Amino acid sequence: MVDEGVTWAHVYRIPAFNVDSDDARRMNQAIYDRLKPCVDEALEMLQSGGLPVTSSINYEVYQNGSIVSVVVLVHPDWPQPTYFVMNLDTSTGREVSRAELLAGKGFTEESFLAAARRAVMPLLEERWADYGSEEYAEQKQRAYAETTSDANFDNRLKLFYNASGTLCMITDIYQPAGADRTETVIAVNP
Repeated sequence: MVDEGVTWAHVYRIPAFNVDSDDARRMNQAIYDRLKPCVDEALEMLQSGGLPVTSSINYEVYQNGSIVSVVVLVHPDWPQPTYFVMNLDTSTGREVSRAELLAGKGFTEESFLAAARRAVMPLLEERWADYGSEEYAEQKQRAYAETTSDANFDNRLKLFYNASGTLCMITDIYQPAGADRTETVIAVNP
């Protein structure tokens, strides 16, 4: 699409697991059900000459042993994407649970929570570095508390193994400007 001399590229890719199992079929259907309405809306807007709310859908696939992680990036008409993640064990055809992902990297739930909190601190410190004055103290304290809260790392947390096999999480980092929080991919090491 061309808008005021600017050419916009729109790419919509919907992934699917190529595994014959009940979990893979259920996961593929969930991916399709979540993404297809975004694609339909985008195509309608483009055909009518408008700009779609979702500018692109893309995904990354990582395989570590028999575990395949699909990380879907949905780019709305602003810079920060939203993500969702699916993990499948191709040897069993089963969806990989949070507990299995954690155990696969030697974490218990408690050790993971401690490591996750350590992992977000450098980003928090970086994003809040210019907001050290007393004027921002309450906002900064709230952002640190929300980012490191149990609720931010609960069962809705998106976990996957990246290309190097490191456990990664996609979690909210609360920030001083713009959106109050952004989903951020962070590696979690023991």
